[in-house]
Amino acid sequence: MASQAWAPSMSQPLGTYLPRILVVYGPGLAALILAASCDDSRTAVRGLLGTLRPRKADIPWVACVLVVALISSTAALVLTGVEPARVHHVAQSRFPLLLAHLGLQLLIVAMGEELGWRGWLLPTLLRRSIRLRAALVVGGVWTLWHAPLLLSSVTTTVMFIVGTVGLSILFTWLWARSGERLFVVVVGHAVVNTPLFFWEQAGLSPAEGPARLLTVWYVLEAFYAMTALLLVAWQWRWWTARETTRDAPIRAMT
Repeated sequence: MASQAWAPSMSQPLGTYLPRILVVYGPGLAALILAASCDDSRTAVRGLLGTLRPRKADIPWVACVLVVALISSTAALVLTGVEPARVHHVAQSRFPLLLAHLGLQLLIVAMGEELGWRGWLLPTLLRRSIRLRAALVVGGVWTLWHAPLLLSSVTTTVMFIVGTVGLSILFTWLWARSGERLFVVVVGHAVVNTPLFFWEQAGLSPAEGPARLLTVWYVLEAFYAMTALLLVAWQWRWWTARETTRDAPIRAMT
């Protein structure tokens, strides 16, 4: 909170992200501390950080994540009344700003949080729980980590909870399908956040911006929740199966 005092004097988008570093890296730092407390701490920490390293096999997954994010964010804007031509014009004319937001989301927000959520917490929970329960618990902790948002209006609070839990389910599936590694999930986390941060600074007029962006965010949160429900219904047996291959919380990281 104190760091926000000097944020307005910084150039954007750095002023949006740098004051948040200590907060968003909290889960990641906690994961590294817990990994370092293992008997073989060097191997555990190296294994955790190694899951962030991109591989050739990640390319198709990253491509799919980017396409889905582009379609869903554009559709949310159009459904809430933004003309498609305007979406294209702003994205094209402010493309460097869009890339800056994406890069900072990857390096600061997504990486800092995912080291904790899917890097340490999820594999640890899967040692003693079915996949669906583990994903729901991670979603609950993830929600509580953003506790100030829970003090918003009832609608905003409810949509944030269902959207975050939905994303926890989607990211759990993505983590498992991409070889229980973090790189693809980090990209997914970043592209979920990037559009609204970008449009807040570059897209909508001051008069309609906050209200319109909140509606866009509602649509996206509902989309994540509905997609998660469909995914669980489609692969119910997989979600209710218990993991049997993890003897230690760091095993899935190496």
